[in-house]
Amino acid sequence: MVELLSMREKDFPQLYFMVNGRKEKMSDHLFVRGPSGEIIRNGIGIASSPATETLHQWRELWKYGAGYIVIKTANHEMTYSSPLQTRINTYKEGALTTLENIGKTSIEQKPIEELVSEIKTAREEGIFVIPSIASKNPDLSVWQSMIDAVSSTGVPYFESTLRYPYRGIMQQVVNELRAAYDYFDFDYNEYSVGITPIGICEKTGLNPRYIETETNRRFEIFLKLVGEYSKQKGIGMIAKLWGGRHDIPALVATCALAGMKGITLVNSFQSPPLREFPDMKEYKRANVSGGDLRRIRNSSLEAVARTFVDNKFPRITLFASGGVAVELASKDRQNVDRAIDDIILCLELGADMVQLYTAIHQDYTLLGTLIRELGLKLEEDKTFKDLGQDRSRFTGQNRPIYRLFRINQDTCIGCGICEKTTYCDAIWPSSRQAAAVNKKLSTFEIHLDDCTGCGLCATVCPVENTIVPFHKERGKE
Repeated sequence: MVELLSMREKDFPQLYFMVNGRKEKMSDHLFVRGPSGEIIRNGIGIASSPATETLHQWRELWKYGAGYIVIKTANHEMTYSSPLQTRINTYKEGALTTLENIGKTSIEQKPIEELVSEIKTAREEGIFVIPSIASKNPDLSVWQSMIDAVSSTGVPYFESTLRYPYRGIMQQVVNELRAAYDYFDFDYNEYSVGITPIGICEKTGLNPRYIETETNRRFEIFLKLVGEYSKQKGIGMIAKLWGGRHDIPALVATCALAGMKGITLVNSFQSPPLREFPDMKEYKRANVSGGDLRRIRNSSLEAVARTFVDNKFPRITLFASGGVAVELASKDRQNVDRAIDDIILCLELGADMVQLYTAIHQDYTLLGTLIRELGLKLEEDKTFKDLGQDRSRFTGQNRPIYRLFRINQDTCIGCGICEKTTYCDAIWPSSRQAAAVNKKLSTFEIHLDDCTGCGLCATVCPVENTIVPFHKERGKE
């Protein structure tokens, strides 16, 4: 949560930023404590978008008020290359912009070893940058090499994109199954979970969730090893995870026990294209981000915050992805207001700090306006005591309180997209009796005892208001 800190200019020189061509002083209400207890001028950062590739961009973002900058993810394996053709659909879901991207959005970042001098320069200039690293190779020596590089810069911590090594580990498990069972072919996706083909399960007696279970087991070992090495090098690690998984609380708890300094929940998901690309010649999953996924993000934030409530796990800093309402937008006042409301909603849901991903890369000056207006808003209420209320008094929006989901049998069309997309243990075909009553071949239902409340099924359902949140404690939707 945002903590009001009493600051004096002589104690903290980075108090000024540019707004509409004028230098303004940062609001006292924006100061927060970072994952290592250090004071940061505000909890609003820019992360891993095309806006964070170079030292020049870091300087510009800092000038317009960024509290911190997560550098575009670097990988020792990456090489310079021209961007591939990028196919992007931008569409509105209510008032929120959603991006659907297939292809690369920019040239790959330089290897982390080549960024060391630039990171040191930024630190000397007082710019607070957080390196970001990734590799699909889960070999510890690869990660030790990258950690050595970032620790040499003197930064207090770095961010690691963990879906990449998770993907690498899952690929290992899949390859082992393919080799052992006549190269049985099947699809899998680390953004949700892997599901073991029924043919292999019949041959071996393996559980249908074997791929996920085995991947998670190896991933936990990997996290412990990387966490221990980071600690030896005296640098903290922020784990960048993907939201929308039914097991996100378990993944977060694993990261906390492995000694991570923080968790970043990404507001993106990989799925079949939601809109048609006329020139698309072959099937490829699209990366979707923005407004369409806000329900998933909100559910993930709440689930993570709930994980730490009873102090069973070490409390770590929670970063959220917010402010997507200004993505590819202009300085329209409504867009700025929606972005500020979305940032505050993230804080209300338990986030300590918020990262704006591609929200401002079209116009850096938007950032100054956001920072100033957010400071003014926080002067109204510095404590965020709304938690547990039905509506945010800042935004007027319905806020997710811990809930499960239920499928309306009257409107379910039995397409099975919810079950196929989420691989969720809680979703099962309905009883024959229920299907017969509804005169359908089959419908689907959610077993409330297994539902984790992630909301992914509701997001992918093609029939509006068919999968709805259900407050079990209240006995009503």
